[in-house]
Amino acid sequence: MKKIRKVYSIWVCTDVPKKYQNTITAYNMAESNYVGDAHADKDSYDLLSVVMIGLGDPNDERSDGMLRFLNTLLSTEMPIDEKKRILQDEFKCSMMMNVSEEVLSMGSLGMALVKKGIEQGRNEGRQEGRDEGLREGRSEGILASIRSLMKKMGWTVIDAMNALDIPEDERQKYIEALAK
Repeated sequence: MKKIRKVYSIWVCTDVPKKYQNTITAYNMAESNYVGDAHADKDSYDLLSVVMIGLGDPNDERSDGMLRFLNTLLSTEMPIDEKKRILQDEFKCSMMMNVSEEVLSMGSLGMALVKKGIEQGRNEGRQEGRDEGLREGRSEGILASIRSLMKKMGWTVIDAMNALDIPEDERQKYIEALAK
């Protein structure tokens, strides 16, 4: 059986709080003995490292080297011509036609995902609002019908609910609403 190899997980975070912008931080596993004194070789447990890259303003003084490259490439704010110029001049990235299109899509991918998420959230919120409104409207209508039958027919609340075929499991909420 082959030895398990260490895994590096690299997270490129584009929308981070100011204190994490233009930073690169690594997190590694460490041994902690809470009961007893068992020690293992570091190679036995240190099998995962996480590297968090916090992007920010590409023109920030800490944004150089890889940070500047990623900040430029993934920027959603920077005009595409400026992005292409920086990638060509500073990083010697040849801007062939297909590379240019990829650069355009890289910069817009994050915004496209954000916009899609916002739209999906709005649609779900609208549907939930409609459903809730229908439920409330139905309840208010039934409550008005119960009141009307009680007043005009002199019926008890139970008689009115029987006449309206209100299910047994819903009756308590109407009784409580009428008591208010």
